[in-house]
Amino acid sequence: MTRVVQGAVVCVLSMLLAATAIAQEARGTIQGRVTDESGGVVPGARVDVTNVATGVVTDTNSNEQGSYRVPFLIPGRYRVAVSLNGFGRFQSPDIEVHVADVLTVDAILPAGQVTDEVTVSAAPIAIDRSSASLGQVVDARRIAELPIREGSAIELVILAPGVANTTNLRSRKAAFNNGLSQFSSDGAGEKRNDFTIDGVANVAGDRVAYSPPSAAVEEFKIQTSTYDAGIGNAMGAAVNVVTKSGTNRLTGQVYEWFRGSGLDEQDFFDKAAKRPKRDYTDNRFGAAVGGPILRNRTFYFANVEVNPFEVPTPAVLTVPTERMRGGDFSELLALGPQYQIFDPATTRPHPSQAGRFVRDPFPGNIIPANRLSPIARRILEYYPLPNQGGTADGGNNYVNPTSVADETYYTVTTRVDHSLTSRHRIYGRYSWDFWEESKNNLFDNAATGIVLNRKNRVLGVDDAYTWKDNLLTNVRAGYTRQLFPERRQSQGFDVAGLGFSPALTGLVDPAQATFPNVSIGGYTPLGTWESGDGFFTTDVYNAHTSLMWLLGNHNVKFGTEYRHYVEHASRYPTAISPTLTFNNQWTRGPIDNAAGAPRGQDLASFMLGYISGGSMSRAADYTERSGVLSFYAHNDWRVRSNLTVNLGLRYEYERPLTESRDRMISGFDQSAVLPISAAAEAAYARSPIAEVPAQSFRARGGVLYPDTGGPNAAWEGDRNNFMPRAGFSWQPFTATAVRGGYGLYYDALGPNRISVNQTGYSRVTSVVPSLDNGQTFVATLDNPFPDGLLDPVGSGLGAFTNAGLAVSFPYVGQVRTPHTHRWSMGVQQELPGLFLAEVTYVGGYSANLTVGRDLNAVPGQFLSTSPVRDNATNNFLTQQVANPFAGLLPGSGLNGGTVARTQLLRPYPHFSGVSALETNGTSDYKALQARVERRMAGGITLQAGYTWSKTMTETEYLNAFDAQLHRVIGAFDRTHIFVTSGIVELPFGQERRWGKQWSTLADTVLGGWQVSFLLKQQSGPPLGFGNYLLKPGMTVDDIPIDGRDITRWFNVDAFERAPAQQLVSNVRTT
Repeated sequence: MTRVVQGAVVCVLSMLLAATAIAQEARGTIQGRVTDESGGVVPGARVDVTNVATGVVTDTNSNEQGSYRVPFLIPGRYRVAVSLNGFGRFQSPDIEVHVADVLTVDAILPAGQVTDEVTVSAAPIAIDRSSASLGQVVDARRIAELPIREGSAIELVILAPGVANTTNLRSRKAAFNNGLSQFSSDGAGEKRNDFTIDGVANVAGDRVAYSPPSAAVEEFKIQTSTYDAGIGNAMGAAVNVVTKSGTNRLTGQVYEWFRGSGLDEQDFFDKAAKRPKRDYTDNRFGAAVGGPILRNRTFYFANVEVNPFEVPTPAVLTVPTERMRGGDFSELLALGPQYQIFDPATTRPHPSQAGRFVRDPFPGNIIPANRLSPIARRILEYYPLPNQGGTADGGNNYVNPTSVADETYYTVTTRVDHSLTSRHRIYGRYSWDFWEESKNNLFDNAATGIVLNRKNRVLGVDDAYTWKDNLLTNVRAGYTRQLFPERRQSQGFDVAGLGFSPALTGLVDPAQATFPNVSIGGYTPLGTWESGDGFFTTDVYNAHTSLMWLLGNHNVKFGTEYRHYVEHASRYPTAISPTLTFNNQWTRGPIDNAAGAPRGQDLASFMLGYISGGSMSRAADYTERSGVLSFYAHNDWRVRSNLTVNLGLRYEYERPLTESRDRMISGFDQSAVLPISAAAEAAYARSPIAEVPAQSFRARGGVLYPDTGGPNAAWEGDRNNFMPRAGFSWQPFTATAVRGGYGLYYDALGPNRISVNQTGYSRVTSVVPSLDNGQTFVATLDNPFPDGLLDPVGSGLGAFTNAGLAVSFPYVGQVRTPHTHRWSMGVQQELPGLFLAEVTYVGGYSANLTVGRDLNAVPGQFLSTSPVRDNATNNFLTQQVANPFAGLLPGSGLNGGTVARTQLLRPYPHFSGVSALETNGTSDYKALQARVERRMAGGITLQAGYTWSKTMTETEYLNAFDAQLHRVIGAFDRTHIFVTSGIVELPFGQERRWGKQWSTLADTVLGGWQVSFLLKQQSGPPLGFGNYLLKPGMTVDDIPIDGRDITRWFNVDAFERAPAQQLVSNVRTT
């Protein structure tokens, strides 16, 4: 078979064979070609690749094309020796293999005896001759010695060009997996990356699950654009951490890292406000040990780390003033009439405007003491008094001077490697951690504060076997579990002590009861949570198989991967205490739809005991399942000594999300006839509005469950997820590589992005304050749920579930898996001084991104097109008209005698909201990425990267009724990103340039020092102003100001900030 025909056959097989790959290969590969001095290939040469630290030897033989390939090499230093009778011996003794490296070591055998030897030294860093993939290797030296702020190696993903930090300067400790996951790679978006440890899945939802201590990490690589078909499961970057393994030498370390307020400068804002420095300590310590169990065969490594620490939590809060607590709001009225508070007890029909209501002001803005709610007064005792000036109307008037979060974190990771033979190696690793956080105790009492826990368990095993010189297999399996419980610190709180009615306190188990969640507009809420009391666990089962076949100049890989995702959750914050909200609905005026005051009216509603909304629930747990099955075929074809072509095809099928007992809303029937349909449509026909003819009014449509005609899964499986990959690396000159590639990458739709909706099995009872627009009140602060709580009915109500309230279901329309096309073209160049430079253009286009869709929006033709507030339209739309659902929807705000006109204009007027996700969003990315790197040599390692990029997205509707998406600068666009890091050994000491004759004491004190640094700078996120208006005569050019400072970064006076002038019921155009 000729070389051309052979190449064509291999390429076809690479695309057609139905087996696929390991998602990420944690180890490196050494490959090459053996030739004689005339350039002729040398088949049958023995190749020994020896790990210098462990002594483990992997051997193979060159094939008929002189090619060899040795994969599955753990990162470290290797020696390559090539020999054959009749030739001299070739040796390259100092080759650094890093995670996911594919290094080319060509051997030229001289004529002579095997005892003759030619030694070739490898450069510390060289151009990539085997692929076009982009990314950044972070080696052991950098992990150990760069100034990582929080001790987690994954912090260093920021070193890679194209990686944007998408959050603030928050802590990125191992315990805080959210912060570690908040980055975007090549415009793919936040939390669209995949994480593995030693090639085993390391994810919990859309985040990294476990972050091993730096002492346990050998190195890691972030691959931002990879054209290897073996890598998938994400649209963004692939981050693969490799843990340390033992060697023939017994080594260990004990370490201590301390940070505390005594070493810090005072916080900028505390200093400006003349507040004392916040006390805290952060003490991270641990020990690691590794060594041989059997020399050259079996090795162990173990690491223990403990980190008790505190995190200062400065927050500027808003609390009621002393006068307000007594009902005196006159200090607000002194600022202007917009702060006038109106009396809900005077609400009555407008004398001249049908469907409108009016109310009278409180004289002097003072509420009589006998009108104040005793419950509100008791709750107010949990608010401290202001301790700083704040704004003129009392905002930002409190800071807790001692607020800190108390944290505890500890972890253990262990690993054992064993070499059965020179062609058969196995390893196993187990990692475990525990984190507890007590935080958000803003007022140092039962009204605030939560306790979070997280526990990770991560197991991985691997078996690599060489069947013969050109045929290797790898089998890998792993299991990752994350348990995440949460509780409010007030658990067991005596709700009756606040004065609530027994009708409320009897709804909750006293042992579980917490301080109520009280939310007052314009003021810091009480009784809050983060994810909610309860827990959830994520389990990821991961299995990989792969086969590598070296055929001539082709290295063909086949394999398969399966990830099985299980999430079990039981969150019940509103089952153990009520949520009570207070806004200005009942205290604004003089007309009921007047603009609200900037502050004060919400608090007045609370003090009067007039609730605006809230809820309690009967909660159910759920267990949701999904999975991704992947197949791949990939061929690395070394066409010539200076040209390698990469061709591959990957296929992924995501098994749609299901709930283990089918307890989920899975769809929506737009024309479902409900028990109330006939009565509601008949009632409407008796009193229609002009905008909707009686024959056009329909009260139909509702949710579907798997047992009421809905699908069994959250969406219909997408079987079209084929992902071609192609790349090349061409070396026109010895020190130059021109590289380019294209790849298609798919994201997930399931548990990493959504959770099942169990409405019906979990039942929410909403607070319904009034059925007649505040003329009388059904629910009060004393007894928010006079009719008790609704019991769960499962799917028993069918499409009628939640009628009168809001409903949602997973996806609407044709569902396609989000994906991104990515391509690149660039040049690598080796430079003098052991530097490598690279400049690359990277482009990307993403499609089928998820977009939230309001399916019950008021049609646009009824809204105002005025560029300013249109009170006439607002009055018309909010006018109360006859309610066709009166008495038909108990437990909802749509059960009264009248309803706002807008409700009857909606497609589904019997629901307050209907929402789902669409998969029609897009984004595009273009960037110039550059980097310069020098790996450690001569006591110096340096790295710098720069990215100049632009991301545009279409992932939201400007107006809920719009048919087309709104194109804007992407939320994670960061135009300029610069990063640099380095380690420089100072040339003083017995083993350095100067000081070789120093005494031991002098060397201990003065020798062996080094300087390390790390810097990242990037542009800020795009700034949006939402619904704000510019004042007449102002343009965007009036927003920037000269001499800006931290208190005034732009010209706020360019905006119209008066509440009475804000847009409402307007069509947005920009």
